[in-house]
This record gives sequence, structure tokens and C-alpha cells, in this order.
Amino acid sequence: MQEKWLSVNKVAQELDVSPLTISNWYGWYNAEDSEIPEDCPGLPPFIRRGRGGKRMWKEEDVEQLKAFQAWIPRGNKGVMGNWNYRRKRIPRAEWEKRSKK
Repeated sequence: MQEKWLSVNKVAQELDVSPLTISNWYGWYNAEDSEIPEDCPGLPPFIRRGRGGKRMWKEEDVEQLKAFQAWIPRGNKGVMGNWNYRRKRIPRAEWEKRSKK
């Protein structure tokens, strides 16, 4: 039987998160400066297909992603809080205000 592959949009829909959230998970997990706790369930590998390099997961990998999602400590003090904060985009007007202080 042939394996069923799911796109990032289908996986995000299944997990009730955005595709950007999934990107953030993998960015944090693969970043050199991230300290991964021992109890972290890990993230399954994905492949890229098509012209645009769409991310695809095996259907059975969704359970591992759900386990990771359930494991994530919530809030800005969680394991990803600092990493997500560094990645957030700050509007130009805000940068200008900060530079004048």
C-alpha cells in the first residue's frame, strides 16, 4: 500500500495551528543555540516536493507532531518563548521610536 503524504497546510489544519507555527517549531528544534530538554518528544522528518519545495509529512507522523504540540510549555517563559521573541517582526515605526530614546 502506498504511503499517504500530507502538506504543511493539511498538517496545520489537523493540529489546529498555522503553517508558520510548524515552521517555528522546526526552527527552534533545529537551531544551534536551542537547549532541547530531555523530555522533548522530537519532531518527525519531512520532505520537500514540487517546484516550490512544499513540506510534506507521512500521515503517521501527525501523531508525533501532536505529541510535540502537547509537550510544548505555554507562554513567553516557555522553552520557545525567547526564540520566538527574537524572530518576531517589529514595525519600522517602533524601531524609530527605540532609536530616539
